[in-house]
Amino acid sequence: MKSIKFKLVLLYIALVFIVMVVSGSIMITRVRFTEIASIEYDLKEVAKTARENVIDKASDPVEFKAAISSMYAEILPERLRQVQIFILTPNGKHYASSIDDSSFQLGVNPAMNGEENFEYGVKAADKNGVLKSWCEYAHPVFNPAGAQTFIIYTRADMDRIRESQNVMAGTILMSSAVALALTAVVGILIADTFTAPILRLTGKSKALAKGELSQEIEISSNDEIGQLTESFNYMSKALREMIVTAESEKNKLEVLLSNMTDGVLAFDVEGRLIHANSLSYELLGIENNDAAITFDAVTEKLNLKLKDLTSIDKSSLKEFEAPVGDKFINAVFSIYSNQNKAEGVIIVLSDFTKRKKLDIMRKEFVANVSHEIRTPITTIKGYSETLLDDDDIDVEIRKEFLSVILAESDRMTFLVQDLLDLSSLDNKELKLDIAEVDLVGALKESVVRNKISAEKKNQEIIFEPEFPEACVMADRKRIMQVVANVLTNAVKYSNPVKGEIRIALSKTENQFIVEIADSGMGIPKEDIDRVFERFYRVDKARSREMGGTGLGLAIAKEIMEKHGGKISLTSELGKGTTVRLEFFKL
Repeated sequence: MKSIKFKLVLLYIALVFIVMVVSGSIMITRVRFTEIASIEYDLKEVAKTARENVIDKASDPVEFKAAISSMYAEILPERLRQVQIFILTPNGKHYASSIDDSSFQLGVNPAMNGEENFEYGVKAADKNGVLKSWCEYAHPVFNPAGAQTFIIYTRADMDRIRESQNVMAGTILMSSAVALALTAVVGILIADTFTAPILRLTGKSKALAKGELSQEIEISSNDEIGQLTESFNYMSKALREMIVTAESEKNKLEVLLSNMTDGVLAFDVEGRLIHANSLSYELLGIENNDAAITFDAVTEKLNLKLKDLTSIDKSSLKEFEAPVGDKFINAVFSIYSNQNKAEGVIIVLSDFTKRKKLDIMRKEFVANVSHEIRTPITTIKGYSETLLDDDDIDVEIRKEFLSVILAESDRMTFLVQDLLDLSSLDNKELKLDIAEVDLVGALKESVVRNKISAEKKNQEIIFEPEFPEACVMADRKRIMQVVANVLTNAVKYSNPVKGEIRIALSKTENQFIVEIADSGMGIPKEDIDRVFERFYRVDKARSREMGGTGLGLAIAKEIMEKHGGKISLTSELGKGTTVRLEFFKL
């Protein structure tokens, strides 16, 4: 009996059953006493009628018999004709009666003593010898002198009462059965009003426990169950808001950790991993597998001699720098504790490889600039001192010296200009004069400008465009600078014996592509990725001999990126180099 609904219905039926039993018993008892009182009244009424119409008018048994018959036929109403009447002598002897029966002596004893008597439930056999229960009434009759003359004895069969009681009991039984059936139905309906909200609350609570947070129940009443439902809805809403807030904060933390430029690792006091973002695995060169990363594994990767967490100073941060593979990693260790008890350590890993390389490049840049400037200055100084110290130098030699000084001055001028361009690009100070530029016209102009220098080296620049124009939005001067730089390099490093420089212009759905290919010495594979670095030269001695600064391709790359384009290079040693310029269409 686990269901409260069943208990409520059973209790309701039991209460109604008790009420019906008690009510039925009272009703049957009341009916029984009412019937008995009615029979007593009938018996007395018949006795009274008999005295007035029989005893007071008749004088012998024959007249008595006739008077009784006349009374039953003419005077008594129908319902009283079932009552039997006997006229007895004072000593209880039969004198006259309405039926031929002498089984009347049981209830007349008190009347023989002059007392009126009424009894019910008296057991006596009728004239046929059948044992029955009777209601009987005996009434003594006195003459004016006070002497008892007769006894009037009336009786009625109690079967009528039993039949009435049986009908009543049957009616009550049937009514009880119908009432109990209706009670069961009504009880179920009433129980549903209690249990249905509870069942809904139970189901919603289980769903809420499983994580289905959007649980709400319609409030259908203002009673205690309605208040309970309202409390559940409030709890569900508060829990949903709390979980959403917690989830939001967790997601923010996850996004923050995932998108941090630093790697973050958290270990418990036993050295087991609690949390790690993806960058930490990448920085340490470990596959994204939690089982593969432990506190000992991290310290080993960083080449640190830390046996356990207790070897880290809890009052301060410990910072280490160490190379890991081809990276330089900075690691900061921080102990976190609860009530001054260490619970674990958080490690923040920073990749300062780029900064390290920038420092190296900065040093190389300073060294290269110093070297590039020192070389022409040394040359100018040497030639100038010679001219100053020797007034007798031949005019031709003097002109040659002055030509060298001029050439080295131009070289310094080019170097300074290139440095200024790079500085403007780095500091975002270079302003582009963006306008519509026809690449076909720009390339043709570049070919014309470099034609003489190419012919001096017995080289041919070939440009045969397949379409009349190719318009892009760009700074024409800077685009011409890029093309001139690439063409100049192609002329410098192409085969001096009948070399060819081919310019091809093609287009895609969104781009125009310029490819400048030479038939020069080519670039070794290991140097291809570095040709766009500042001051980088494949053949440093030959580059300086040809007057290059090592900054041209670096400037070209910066200019192309400023235009949203791209410059790339492919080369094969001994066969030539192809530079690819990509421009977006209008």
